[in-house]
Amino acid sequence: MTINERIVEIAKSYIGITEITPNAGFSCPIFEAGMLSIGWKTGQPWCTYFAELVWIKAYVGTQYGPMLSNLFSGYAIKTMDNFILSEDRIFKVSSIPVIGSIAIWKHGLSDKGHAAIVSLVHNNHFDTIGGNEGDKVGEKIRQLGVIHRNDQTDNGLNLLGFLNPI
Repeated sequence: MTINERIVEIAKSYIGITEITPNAGFSCPIFEAGMLSIGWKTGQPWCTYFAELVWIKAYVGTQYGPMLSNLFSGYAIKTMDNFILSEDRIFKVSSIPVIGSIAIWKHGLSDKGHAAIVSLVHNNHFDTIGGNEGDKVGEKIRQLGVIHRNDQTDNGLNLLGFLNPI
């Protein structure tokens, strides 16, 4: 099994886990313990923490696992910036998704974002598994399109790019 497949397998294992709203905990104590272990705190949005938990579990026992905690933040855009500015540049930031990538979006003009794991790639769209999809770990179909790194419109989620696994 490739690391990409492993990432998706782990992400799928969490589908359906719900949050205790609003961002106060989770229906599954084991999942909640994992989220707390990587730094999530009660009240915080958790989509990026979900992606981090999945990648950290997938990379356990590899040479890349230890560096991941330094690259992730509780915020999607900050996480992407950390990957871009990383001295190692081992993990690639791309405009092209691959299975296991973390897709990063920006909410309009705000400094807030969203993150989800890419589970399948099609010609003009891709499927994701994400935390904080409403109030649960859920699946969505997302459109591919122009990468709007410095978008100046306030029109919802703007795709910034993908953090691709090694």
